[in-house]
Amino acid sequence: MSVTPCEHHVQHEFCTTRAKYRQGKELKAVKVYTINDESQHLLIHNVPSIGLADEIMRLARKFGDTDVVQLLSDYPDVAEFTNVFYVKYRLLRDARQAKKRLDNRSFFGNLLHVCYAPEMESPAECRRKLSGRFSFVQKCFKPRREKPQFRDHVKTTSEAGTSSTDNNVGTWSNLIPQPSYHVTPVSTKNADEDDL
Repeated sequence: MSVTPCEHHVQHEFCTTRAKYRQGKELKAVKVYTINDESQHLLIHNVPSIGLADEIMRLARKFGDTDVVQLLSDYPDVAEFTNVFYVKYRLLRDARQAKKRLDNRSFFGNLLHVCYAPEMESPAECRRKLSGRFSFVQKCFKPRREKPQFRDHVKTTSEAGTSSTDNNVGTWSNLIPQPSYHVTPVSTKNADEDDL
């Protein structure tokens, strides 16, 4: 598999011009990703070239199911004694999580650089990604329905087959158990006095 380097594969410099109150504990590169920039395909740069394919595979699978984890031996512009790995995740959210967690992570003495590779997507994958994002946005902005009232779910007595002047009386009496009030009269005399 041959991959040509693109400008979005290059790691950005840290932002040093942010206001102090907006700056976190660690310096970060400011980059905004749209759905077009994100991809299931990731490139992991700066992996030490000491035979770490199994470790990269284990590390990548922590974030979700992978289809491919492969060493790119013909990738140009690689620093000396480092490798670049290609990882394809099944789900975009897994790739997003992996990029977030693995970028600038220390791995066998080197800081990894992880970048998206949307140029490796097929047209079907791109279509599926964009339609999934479209349906997600539609669901977020869809007006919420009111919750149905309890009466909508319970059959009235006329629907249940019995006739009543007030439809709700039979329904509620069927749902709520009624206590039985069978009171037996108690005599004030003792049973011993009657026998005398």
